[in-house]
Amino acid sequence: MDYLLQVKVGALVGLLFLTLFFGLIPARMKWFQVSSGTAIHRAVLSFVSCFAGGVFLSACLLDIIPDYLSDIHEVLRKQGLDEGFPLAEFIMACGFFTVLILEKMVLSCTEGRRNEETAPLLAPAGHGHAHGRHSLNDLEGSGHHVHVDLHAHSSFRSFMLFLSLSLHSVFEGLAIGLQTTDTKVIY
Repeated sequence: MDYLLQVKVGALVGLLFLTLFFGLIPARMKWFQVSSGTAIHRAVLSFVSCFAGGVFLSACLLDIIPDYLSDIHEVLRKQGLDEGFPLAEFIMACGFFTVLILEKMVLSCTEGRRNEETAPLLAPAGHGHAHGRHSLNDLEGSGHHVHVDLHAHSSFRSFMLFLSLSLHSVFEGLAIGLQTTDTKVIY
């Protein structure tokens, strides 16, 4: 087996074990398994989730999009297709709108059932529901009776997360397999 193939197999095995290790940490810690914790517990989980979203957004805006734009502009220039129309940005916008349309279609198909996307991020203070006057921290600001089911889990949402992570792993493996030098594989 040549050296490049050894580096590729090592990178794939390393990615597998690192992903499994860090993915199973929350499953093994009791602190993440508590579904009816205190308000501080729920707030910390919400802030950790928001921080993770910020990391993904910054990785997209500061790393992935600039790399994509430089690579596709180079390929379009080599093909003679760089004629002034922002084709790279158009392709990126089409991908964004495709994801948005698919998400809206899924949400409209599940509209009759309780939708977790419209539930408040943090439950109101108290025992799971609120009445009457609302504080300044209340995001909805209405006098409606709001029930929050802290034990509700969406199997469809879990399946979609599993499917998207699996597809991401397939594309990550393809990207590693297509590299031509060991430094690109390690990068």
